[in-house]
Amino acid sequence: MTEKYMEDGETYTEEWKTEVCKHPVILDIFSYLFKTNDRSVAPSQKTENELDKIYEEFFRNISNAAKKFHELGADGLEEWVTVQDGLNLMNSMLYQLFPDMNSKRERIETYKIVNQMFWGEYFYHHGVDGAKRVGKTDELSVWQIAKMFAEDYWKFGEEEFMPTFALGVEFVEKHIQENLEPEKKLELIQNLLVRFGYSEDAKNGFMFFLGGSILLPRTKDDVENLQIAREQISKFDINEEYEQLLGPLRDIYLQRHFEEFVWRLGVELEPRKIPIPNSDVEVSEFEFKNHKTLDETDTKIETYFEREDFLNRMLVGIGKELSSNDYDLRQSFKAGICFFNVKAQVDANCTTEILRAVNGSLTPIIDFITMVGRSPTDVFDGYLDIQISLYTIIRVHSEEFCKVLWGFQSFVFYKDQKEIVGVSELNVSEFQEHCRGMVIEYLSVTDPALLQAVAEKKEHLDMFPRIVSGIDERESFELAFRDAFGEMKPEGYHGDVHVKSLIIYSYFNVICETILSSPEQVTIQ
Repeated sequence: MTEKYMEDGETYTEEWKTEVCKHPVILDIFSYLFKTNDRSVAPSQKTENELDKIYEEFFRNISNAAKKFHELGADGLEEWVTVQDGLNLMNSMLYQLFPDMNSKRERIETYKIVNQMFWGEYFYHHGVDGAKRVGKTDELSVWQIAKMFAEDYWKFGEEEFMPTFALGVEFVEKHIQENLEPEKKLELIQNLLVRFGYSEDAKNGFMFFLGGSILLPRTKDDVENLQIAREQISKFDINEEYEQLLGPLRDIYLQRHFEEFVWRLGVELEPRKIPIPNSDVEVSEFEFKNHKTLDETDTKIETYFEREDFLNRMLVGIGKELSSNDYDLRQSFKAGICFFNVKAQVDANCTTEILRAVNGSLTPIIDFITMVGRSPTDVFDGYLDIQISLYTIIRVHSEEFCKVLWGFQSFVFYKDQKEIVGVSELNVSEFQEHCRGMVIEYLSVTDPALLQAVAEKKEHLDMFPRIVSGIDERESFELAFRDAFGEMKPEGYHGDVHVKSLIIYSYFNVICETILSSPEQVTIQ
């Protein structure tokens, strides 16, 4: 194996330089620089115009190199260290051969651009491949899938990208943002709401809520991103439009939907007490109780399906008020921003906690579309509908748990890397039986040690039964499913998607319980 560094641990050996320069991804860049310098390694003087042309052609070769690296396919994962060293070496060579290049741009700045272009375009080429597989042709989808590819394959199990890869991801994110014009972002959200079968009233109710959610940063870093995301949906001056937007709406009626939902969640919030001048009377902006706006009963939300039911009622109820005044999605979004801004001026803490409570109680698809709305760049597509719901459900788990579960769901939807036609369209009973059958197949080909490592961490729900030879566990599964999520009552297509994603999640819990029992052989009855 060629020694990479000299004794100082930083300088490349001549043998390593030679090997790197001969790499097929790097060779054309090296040949261009060497040829342009009259096949000499001695520094040369060039005119400003000549330097401009050299710089431009250098980056044309970087772009071509990204394409060649993409053509390596999976082998690229084995070759990236050599290629990265090659990019570093070629950048240094550019400045060694043409020292006047420093007057145009410093070497370190050029190296940053090299990595942005090389890794960004490399990810882009994989985005093109992925977009073709799911029948997408628009640039936004290509760049979104490019980001997904980078996330899936180039973090190497770490939380963050390596610095040079991160520059490429920045390049991708910039192009995503450029393609997310206000009309496109709003259209994307609308298409998702239509795709999952939400009614017109529910769509308007969601946009009103999103207007509030987009005001709520989770971290300091969120503030700028949420501002960008907000402007991607609609740019407007709240001071100029709030009277026009809120004037036709019944303020208290809208507010009661949120108050009652929070009350049914069982979240205890203490509204600010506002003293009335010249009296002992105190009033509050909010009153958390059963206004009987969502339901006549005193039902408290205790299960997933109850939460889904009441969230849908809240969105539809709010949406009806907006629809009756002929608000479109953009107006509903802006009205939500204005509404929660006004409430925050009276009781900032309680307004924030209301939004937090609702944000933390969203159903998977609504949660996903909220993420899309709140993010300036992290918007992605290319997944099946049930996969989107499942992704949102499991993202609270550890990365290891998610990776192994994602392997199981691949068995549910794919065979020989091709989607199994019709699985997503099965009715709930048929889908459940299909997932059950996939448990055995998955267990038969998956490394038990991998499953054992995840199961022993006890992230899964242990109420689900294990698979035991000779015992039909279906009735026990049904009981565990009801205990975990409540009585199933899906409403509309989005409800059907939620149920099926919960079934996959539940059967992964079955897998964890089964592997902990260490069966020698598992047979479904």
